[in-house]
Amino acid sequence: MAPQKFIRNDMISLPRLVEEYLSMLKETYEGTGLHLATQQGDEVYAKKIIELCPSLVGSTNSKGDTPLHVAARLGYTSIFIGMLESIKLHNACERKTIDAEMMNNDGLTPLHCAAMKGSVEILEEFLNRAPSSFYSVTLEKRETVFHIAARHKQNEAFISMAKSDNLGQLLYQLDVDGNTVLHVAASVGAIALVNYIMEETNVKVTTKNKNGIVAVDLLNEEDKDFLKLSNALMCGQRSSSPREIGNQTKAVILHRADDDTIKKRQKEILRFQSSDTPNKKFEMQLEALQSARNTLAIVAVLIASVTFTCGLNPPGGVYQEGSYIGKSTAGKTIAFMIFWLSNSIALFTSVSMVILLVSIIPYREDSLLKFLVIAHWMMWVAVAAMASAYVSAALVTLPHFGETNWLIYATVAIASLTLGGMFVYLQFNLAKCMLRKGWALYPISEVAPEPDPKNPNQNPNQSSKIPERVLNKEKLDTRTRTDNTRTRMNIRR
Repeated sequence: MAPQKFIRNDMISLPRLVEEYLSMLKETYEGTGLHLATQQGDEVYAKKIIELCPSLVGSTNSKGDTPLHVAARLGYTSIFIGMLESIKLHNACERKTIDAEMMNNDGLTPLHCAAMKGSVEILEEFLNRAPSSFYSVTLEKRETVFHIAARHKQNEAFISMAKSDNLGQLLYQLDVDGNTVLHVAASVGAIALVNYIMEETNVKVTTKNKNGIVAVDLLNEEDKDFLKLSNALMCGQRSSSPREIGNQTKAVILHRADDDTIKKRQKEILRFQSSDTPNKKFEMQLEALQSARNTLAIVAVLIASVTFTCGLNPPGGVYQEGSYIGKSTAGKTIAFMIFWLSNSIALFTSVSMVILLVSIIPYREDSLLKFLVIAHWMMWVAVAAMASAYVSAALVTLPHFGETNWLIYATVAIASLTLGGMFVYLQFNLAKCMLRKGWALYPISEVAPEPDPKNPNQNPNQSSKIPERVLNKEKLDTRTRTDNTRTRMNIRR
């Protein structure tokens, strides 16, 4: 109660009130008078309290927060600087009693609170007065200030710290789960930071945490920028657009436009804003796969409809009376048996295709591609079975007379030439495409020369040795394709 009364009094009676209510001023459950003055952003009262009772700077409230925590969390730079000057932090560093590194009940230092707020000026004061405080990590997850700034999408603060020569190694430090700053930035969908980390630092996109998860696995599929982020992380390309950096960062930049240092930082961020539009190759490929899925689904439904109808209306008709009423009149012939088996294969294969194609909607690109290949081969099985059923039905319904026997052979020939020819043609083109890609992987300039018959000491395996650079590229491509399907880890905020 004393702090509230204290704040309402004027500056003339302030020294007298400090002496009279000194014990009440130091109440620490809800906070001291300095806590209250800092929360209200009253710079005049806060500085006067610091001047009359500097020991209150190190006092804590029920949450373990010092006035430094409060000022850093709320972004009151002038009050914070006044606290640092009053306690002479540079002398405290020599005595190993650094108030700036005092943690609250949540395991956060004032520096961590400043990183959450994104207050660049407070971070610069820490860097100038107590650079060692940057190496304090949170108690629970062992996160650095870079992890914290990335998690709260504080782009300007992150870039400001990353440009400091004294914090170069801290940028690559891992948290308790082995996550890099790129893992954290990807998990919250911070496009600008993902671009900056990949282009301006040496943090590797393929780095795995302790659970074997890379940054791309932490993306949120419901995020509107999911495709752009996944494209950037999998292909190593920029995905930012002129509107993708947060409004909060823009407001901070415009508010401090008169500061030369901030102007430089503004140009750095705007450079990522005005970058070229991202490569649309990934989105085009995904769209093509979706179109192929829809086409296969339509074909499968048509095949299922035709074969279902043929099964209920068998060739040759059914008995209209007698003990075999409703049964096929040609049910005992070999041609009808072939028809029934082929028709059943076509029907249930096409139905399976429909189920498969409908069920893969939530899958990503690699899973979609794999299931489309399976559906493609199932389509060939269904089409071949349907053609076989048609030929068998023709054997049942066509008259077996001398003048019409050629129709049976003509039907078989037409079916074999059209379907068989198309299958062979497609396989031939597929083989050519694979061979072309194979030659592209191993250029002539990189293939080792043929063994010299005049040199018996030459290793015969050298002529067929694939360059190590090519092998490394293949391994990286394979790892990039498989990383996208791993289990997603839920990082607590």
